[in-house]
Amino acid sequence: MINSLGKSPRIACWLVLITGMVGCQEEPKGYERFVPPAEDARGAVVAMLTSWRDSVALPEGSNIRITDIHRKLGQELHAFDVMGEVPVENVRAFAVRLHLKNPDETQVVRYFVLGTDPLWVLRQEDYDMIAHWQCAPKKTEEPADVPSLISSVAEEPKETPSLLSSGEDHTVNPPPPGED
Repeated sequence: MINSLGKSPRIACWLVLITGMVGCQEEPKGYERFVPPAEDARGAVVAMLTSWRDSVALPEGSNIRITDIHRKLGQELHAFDVMGEVPVENVRAFAVRLHLKNPDETQVVRYFVLGTDPLWVLRQEDYDMIAHWQCAPKKTEEPADVPSLISSVAEEPKETPSLLSSGEDHTVNPPPPGED
């Protein structure tokens, strides 16, 4: 009886100590807390690309948000291959081969995934623009005519009339005192 009572306090102390250690695990700090688990991030990329390929919206209530301003208007995704995760600090990144139509081309791009709820899926170029506080490139219908721009800049400046060359007095005199 004495031996069993002697072991009980030791066991109880160990249980309290272990429980306290488990409950006091350090939460991720800094950017790490916004990096989703790899399987969630990959699932978000696949869901986004599948919705693009199938021309359907993500399901209502989805916690996935997409930023990809580099898609060309009217260009369709024929197929895609998630080539794998690539190491990038503070985000999950995946290399993806896109097989596109209208016009037909193949691109290898990176998609970054960050956040936990919602999960943000961004094309690397969009992430870089946001990180550097840049604006989206302006889209123009027709490119500027570069040779005519160069020739107009290279022309000799035209002589502009000077106010001082007219011979008139342009001195500004203050009003006499009391006439404000």
